[in-house]
Amino acid sequence: MENPDEQWVDESATPLFDNYSRIGGRARARHTLSLDTQVRAVGSVDRAAVTVEHAQILELLANRWLSVAEIAAHLHTTMNVIRVHLSDLLEERLVAIGAPSGRHGRPSREDLQKVINHLRAM
Repeated sequence: MENPDEQWVDESATPLFDNYSRIGGRARARHTLSLDTQVRAVGSVDRAAVTVEHAQILELLANRWLSVAEIAAHLHTTMNVIRVHLSDLLEERLVAIGAPSGRHGRPSREDLQKVINHLRAM
């Protein structure tokens, strides 16, 4: 007979379960978003009209572009969970994807100089 106190999952699985339960158990996003896809909040929204997770993402993306990977890191969650949330926000037209204006896919001279300086310091 099984021990009723036996745990099927250890405590470290709780955050992962919580994340997936908050996205309705969905495993896939409706949109394809790579790790380096840039995302930014657009417009304004009543925080009471969105989920807590969506409000956190929108607050993080206010007035700046971040990659999908950076969003996941800031919110301490998995990439897949973030992709599902971002996909929802895209459907609601609350975020935009793409490269920040003015970058045109190329790093600025200033950014390149920072990289060179860091390499020299190593």
